[in-house]
Amino acid sequence: MDFNTTLLREKFIIRDVINAPSDSALIAMSNRMAVNLTDAKGITVETIIVRAQNMHLCIRMASHIVHAYEQNGSLLYHDHSYSWEKAWERLIGTHEQKHNPHKWIALYAQGKVVFESGIHHPFLDLIEKCDAANPENYDSAVRLAEDAFSQLGKTVTVDYESNIGLVVFVEKGQGRCGIILRNASDKNSTFNFRIEESKDQHISPVQCLNICAAFLEGIQLAFIIGMAN
Repeated sequence: MDFNTTLLREKFIIRDVINAPSDSALIAMSNRMAVNLTDAKGITVETIIVRAQNMHLCIRMASHIVHAYEQNGSLLYHDHSYSWEKAWERLIGTHEQKHNPHKWIALYAQGKVVFESGIHHPFLDLIEKCDAANPENYDSAVRLAEDAFSQLGKTVTVDYESNIGLVVFVEKGQGRCGIILRNASDKNSTFNFRIEESKDQHISPVQCLNICAAFLEGIQLAFIIGMAN
């Protein structure tokens, strides 16, 4: 199927304007991808939002969702419940399981949590509820979240920072991907690649996403090794 998505690296800074000092802001950080699953006519059947602690886990879960949908259809409306827990255990692998105690994942559909593992900031749940209330304008979710706090008697401001970490575009037998990295000098570098189908092999968004995840995990491991040395 045709597929396009963007990974956002997000940071929300929540400040209590009245009752808390300015240096006591809460910070919620996340990597976010919207996975739009379409039918043969290109009409969106369902959308699953993936949030995760790091980029490669976020992308791998998105890849798994696309693959499962291509093989079996809807993941949200089957008569039986889909085993997200087993899927997550397969995705994280032994290295991540052993050396990353802070890993977490959260999946959303229509503003509700479908699956979660590990500990993520509860403010992210509120943002997804607000986005579901106005799905055509994600940026407005921040203002809606502020209004939700106001209705509870709390005056807060939410500063939102984001940058693009990945762009994936698959259409008509071609896949184009751009990975944007921020280096130590706070400058961006980009790794781009393209996949084209041949007579013998078709391409899938799953291939593109898995390559991106492997590349980003390699970058992260290289950084960790460098810091250790």
